[in-house]
Amino acid sequence: MPFLIDRETPITTMFMGEVISAFKTQKLPLLNKYYNYYMGNQDILRKTVSQDWKPNNRIVANYPSYIVDSYNGYLTGIDITYTSDEDIEEIQNILNYNDV
Repeated sequence: MPFLIDRETPITTMFMGEVISAFKTQKLPLLNKYYNYYMGNQDILRKTVSQDWKPNNRIVANYPSYIVDSYNGYLTGIDITYTSDEDIEEIQNILNYNDV
């Protein structure tokens, strides 16, 4: 069931129940998996060793958290500002032309 609906579709309690049910069964497990990756709870931590004599080394490199945090830093960071003691009107015109 898609989560995009047509404007003419009547939104009834039955329809909303179907949407919520579809979200819980189709989308929520994937979101929980991604959240666990972000928090550093990867599947390797729950892996069991089949034989006692084998090493039980587990390393979690939390790259998902690094990627998300870096992207959010770029997205919501402080805007770039330009200052100069000289006239920068020509540079400002170029920046305005390029929608910077």
